[in-house]
Amino acid sequence: MAKTRDKLRQKAKENINVSAVDNNQAFDDIISRAERKEIIIDPILKSFIPPLQDEELQLLKDSIEQEGVREDLILWNDPERGHVLVDGHNRMAIVKGLEREGKTVKYGKKFLDLPDFESVKDWMIINQLGRRNLTNEQRSYLRGLRYERDKKKKTNSKGVNQFNKDKVNRQNDEQPTHIKLAEEYKVSPKTIERDASFAKGINFIGSSNPELKQEILAGKEKVKKSSLQKLGKYSGKQKPVFKSVNDIEKFVLKVDSKEVVKLTENDNSNDFVNLKKETLDAFSKLSVQSNASEFDMVKTLLDSLKKEALNSQKQK
Repeated sequence: MAKTRDKLRQKAKENINVSAVDNNQAFDDIISRAERKEIIIDPILKSFIPPLQDEELQLLKDSIEQEGVREDLILWNDPERGHVLVDGHNRMAIVKGLEREGKTVKYGKKFLDLPDFESVKDWMIINQLGRRNLTNEQRSYLRGLRYERDKKKKTNSKGVNQFNKDKVNRQNDEQPTHIKLAEEYKVSPKTIERDASFAKGINFIGSSNPELKQEILAGKEKVKKSSLQKLGKYSGKQKPVFKSVNDIEKFVLKVDSKEVVKLTENDNSNDFVNLKKETLDAFSKLSVQSNASEFDMVKTLLDSLKKEALNSQKQK
């Protein structure tokens, strides 16, 4: 490190023929730039960020210009890529914009101690759900993302071995994912399942038009939530490119008489059957050694099953 510092000091002296004070300042600037590693913006992580409203973004920019970045950027040290930005994408974008204008903006950094990129994704979604300024659509989107990820982890048996199989089995014996998240976020299990369809629909749009996805989540473009949920259930082979909201509605109408309608008609009965299976499975695992939480889980499932049956009867 000492040799590196000497080389940098010599470079500063060679390139800038000014006073000793200015020379030292130039040296400090070079050292600062050398020690500041590039921050990687990962597109997958960035896609999890619900966009700010224009007014919120302007207020944030004004604050950074006047006071600097008050909250540290949250990074994760990827062994292959380096410092990956996890939290602070809007702040980082504003900082880069100001630096392009020739301004210097100081900011702090904190590092997450997480084992892998999948853990970073999970942390980021949960962290975003803790924001107070989320719209209902943004909250629904993030809950749906978390549901799909948690459900996949629960049902995925890859990586099970003699050392971790007991832990995996315990995880699979826990409450069904939509029940657990419903209790955590104080919504109904059905809401969590609808959130999953909504998130799939949003991502379906984003796969061909990321900008339109962000505009919908920002509230700048309005799409019926039911249309996005139907889009999330679509399993056809056709993969359209959505250039506008009109394209989305036209596509949903086009398949409405075929696949989406069938899915909608069978939705209630399928939900009841699946919930019944989950209830019977949980009930079959009860024993004299079962704890109170296991009995409570069966009761919760029975209540949800009853509500589902009553809702189906009302629709007939």
